[in-house]
Amino acid sequence: MWKPSELEAFSMLLDAPMKALEMRIMLDIVRRIKINGEITRSADWQINRLSQLGMARDEITSAIQQALGYSDEDMRQMYEKIIGAGYARDEKLYTETGTPFIPFAENESLQQLISSVAAQTNETLKNITQSLGFAARAPDGRLHFTELADYYQKTLDGAIFDIASGAFDYNTVLKRVIKEMTNSGLRTVDYASGHSNRVEVAARRAVMTGLGQLTDKVNNDNAEALGTDTFEISWHTGARPSHWWGGMWFTSEQLVSVCHYGEVDGLCGVNCYHDKTPVIPGLSEPNYTKEELAELNAKEKEKIAFGGKEYNKYEATQRQRRLETTMRAQRQEIKLLKEGGADEDSLIEARARYRKTSDEYARFSKAMELPQQRERVTVDGLGNIGVGKYKKAVDKSSESGIIKESEAHKKTLEYIKALKIDSVPTKAFDVIPSESEIINRLSGGDMTKGSCTSLALAYAGNKGGVDVLDFRGGKSCDFFSKTANIRDITKFNGVKANIVKDTNDFKAATELLKTAEPNKEYILVTGKHAAVIRKAEKGFEYLNMQDPNPKENVFKPLTTKSLKSRFKCAKSHRSQGEIMQYTNILIDRESLSESKEFKDILRYINTEEINQLKGVEGYAK
Repeated sequence: MWKPSELEAFSMLLDAPMKALEMRIMLDIVRRIKINGEITRSADWQINRLSQLGMARDEITSAIQQALGYSDEDMRQMYEKIIGAGYARDEKLYTETGTPFIPFAENESLQQLISSVAAQTNETLKNITQSLGFAARAPDGRLHFTELADYYQKTLDGAIFDIASGAFDYNTVLKRVIKEMTNSGLRTVDYASGHSNRVEVAARRAVMTGLGQLTDKVNNDNAEALGTDTFEISWHTGARPSHWWGGMWFTSEQLVSVCHYGEVDGLCGVNCYHDKTPVIPGLSEPNYTKEELAELNAKEKEKIAFGGKEYNKYEATQRQRRLETTMRAQRQEIKLLKEGGADEDSLIEARARYRKTSDEYARFSKAMELPQQRERVTVDGLGNIGVGKYKKAVDKSSESGIIKESEAHKKTLEYIKALKIDSVPTKAFDVIPSESEIINRLSGGDMTKGSCTSLALAYAGNKGGVDVLDFRGGKSCDFFSKTANIRDITKFNGVKANIVKDTNDFKAATELLKTAEPNKEYILVTGKHAAVIRKAEKGFEYLNMQDPNPKENVFKPLTTKSLKSRFKCAKSHRSQGEIMQYTNILIDRESLSESKEFKDILRYINTEEINQLKGVEGYAK
C-alpha cells in the first residue's frame, strides 16, 4: 500500500509544529534570563520570580494551544487524505481476480475507523503535551527528566543566582542553559515507565500508531476479500539488520512468528517503514526475484570507509540521522544565543560548529551514496540561521600597512594594569639559545601555586628571541593561570589556536591533538595543566619544566595516562550539581613566538633571577 519513503514522510507530519513549540519554550526561558540578568542581588530576583514564573506558565499554555491547533475533524481529514491516496492502489488486484471493489468513500467501516483513530491521535497528543519537560544531568551523572514548570523554576533560579552572586558571568550562564536545553530537547515522559522522548518523536509515534491501525484495516480487509492469507513485505534501503525480511512473502502466521508483527521492534513497529500488501500465490508477481533480493541485500552489507571508520548502509543511515539531530540542536543554539544577546565570539563559534557539521553531513552523504535530507533539519522553521560571520578576523591592516592593535591585547593590558601586576622589562637575545639551553634556564622545582601556563608562555617567548624568565608567583601567576585570559591571548594579532569546549577533557584533548602537525610545537591547555607539546615520530610528547630534578625536565610521552595523572583531565566537571563544559586550547607555538602583541605582555611574566620562586623544595604542579 505504501512505499517506505512515503511512510517516513507521513511520520513527520507533526514535526514542524512540535519543533515550533520546543523553540518557543526555549526562547521564553532565554528571554527571562536576559530580562532578569541585570538583577544585581539574589533578593531582588526573589521578589520578581513569582510574577515571572506566572507569566511563563501563561506563555507555555498559549504555546501548547497553538501547537495543538488541530480539531478531531482536522486530524480525520489528514488521515483520510493519506489512506485515500493509498487505498486506490489496491484496486488492480480486485480487477485481476474479478472481486468487487468498494470505493473509498463508500467503505463505511473504514470511514468510522478513521474518525475513531483521529480522535485517539488527538487525545494522545494532548497527553504528550501534559507531560512536557527537559532532561538534565543530576549530580549522580544520570539524565533525569524534570517537568516543565519545575525546570523553569530551577533554571531561572540557578541562572539569576549565578549572575547576581558573580560566580559566573552572564554569557557563561546563558551558554550553559542553552547547551542543556538543546542537548535535551523538549521532552514528554511516560510516568509508568519513567522513560522520556523528544516531543517530536512522541508525536511521530502517535501518527504512525494511528496510520498503522488504518493500514492494517485496509490490508486485512483486502486479504479477506481476495481470499488470501499471504502478504509481501516492502523492501527499502537502510533497513536495520534484524528486519531482513523485506521483499519476501509470508503468511499471517509467519508475519507474527518470523517478522514479530505486533511487537515494538518488529514489522510495522517503532521506526519501521516496511509495509505489508496482500498477494495471491499463483497470480501475483513478486516485486523482486530471489536473485535480485540477494544482490540488493549484499549491497546493503557492503562497507564504505569514511573518516577512519567503515559503514554498511544501515549504519550509514543511522549516522546520517545523528548528524541531522546535531544540526537541529546547533541551529537552535544559534537562534537562542542571538535572542539572549550573547557575545559575538560565542555566535561565531556556534555558526562555525554548525557549518562544520553541515559540511561533514554533505561529504558523508556523498561518500555513502545517500540522498541528503535537509528538510529534516530545516523543519524547525528557522530558515538560514547559520548565515553570518563564522570566522574570527585576524591581522587586519590599515592602508598604511600598520597592523591595528587587537581588542584582545587592549583588554589584556587593561586587566593587567587594573590588577597592578608589576612590569619587568624584557630584552632581545643577541643569539637565541638552543632548545636544551632554554629548558635548562627556565625549568626547576616550582615553589609557586603553579606556574605551568606562564612557564609554557615564557618558553614560547624564549623561542621567539625574548629573554624572559618565570616563577614569579603572586598576581602574575594567578593571571596567566586563568583559561579565560589565555583564550584572550589566542585572539592577539597573528596567533593561531584551536579551541574546543566539552564536558570531557579527554575527548576535547583528543579532538585538539587531531589538528596538530608533525614536528611542530604547541601549547596545550586542558584539565588543570598547561604544557608545550609536540607530535614526534613515536607519538605526542609534553615538556615537563617544574621538577627539582633537571633530568626530569624533558619531553615525555603524552598519553591517556599522562593526561589523567599530569594534566588532571577528567571525564566530567560539575558546578552546583550541573555538568559544565570546560574550555580546552591548543596554541600554535611558532605563531605565538612571532606575535608582537604576545612579546609585549611577557614583561608581566618576566622575573629577575634573584626573585624566582624555584628550587629543590619545589615540585611539579
